[in-house]
Amino acid sequence: MNNGRLLPEDIRKKRVKRQIVMIAFLFCIIKLITGIISYNLVSNVVREQLVLKCKSIALTVASVIASDSDGYKDFLNTFDMESDYYKRTKELMMNIKKDNADQITYIYTEARVDNDSMMYIIGGEEPSSPAYTVPGVKDTLVAANREAYDKQLATAGINFEDTGYGTRLSAYAPIMHEDTGEFLGLVGVDITKFQYKQIMNIILFETIASFIIVFLFLGIIALLF
Repeated sequence: MNNGRLLPEDIRKKRVKRQIVMIAFLFCIIKLITGIISYNLVSNVVREQLVLKCKSIALTVASVIASDSDGYKDFLNTFDMESDYYKRTKELMMNIKKDNADQITYIYTEARVDNDSMMYIIGGEEPSSPAYTVPGVKDTLVAANREAYDKQLATAGINFEDTGYGTRLSAYAPIMHEDTGEFLGLVGVDITKFQYKQIMNIILFETIASFIIVFLFLGIIALLF
């Protein structure tokens, strides 16, 4: 009989179990901290990659439009939505948006109206979409497209900005006349904060799931001792 006293072996097991629980607890804390840091780093990387994707698409579309510079310039003067040029370009932009729907929200061309505003020319929205705009609809300039107009160079925003079409992060590329070099406007490509959050929510879910799995695994190990 041991009169209720713990045997050396029991004491050893209890001590080992306590150490395992402590190690598991510390590991979970470290995992949580590194998870938060990693999530913040990934969020910045994802945002930068999305902006680069928007900029790449904007440059490509600007190049395509420049290949028929006269057609685009004529449309700027007529806004003839029944013209073959408009229908062809509209279909092209809708297809580009559809092919990149998981990475971009809006694609469009625009022209500056005055120091603080611009107007949309041709967009990639379906006519039935609530976001569809006819040529000539005006909107205010944001930092990124103001810079693009002023410098006539491809630019990209740094932060999301509130607009009438949602909180957006945009990239722009200039449309230059292929023969004369005349500046005709911009191609804009946007990602909204809502779409960005959807992407980050997937990453957040994966991060939380991995933390829970590690926590349960260490908990099971602790119970086995």
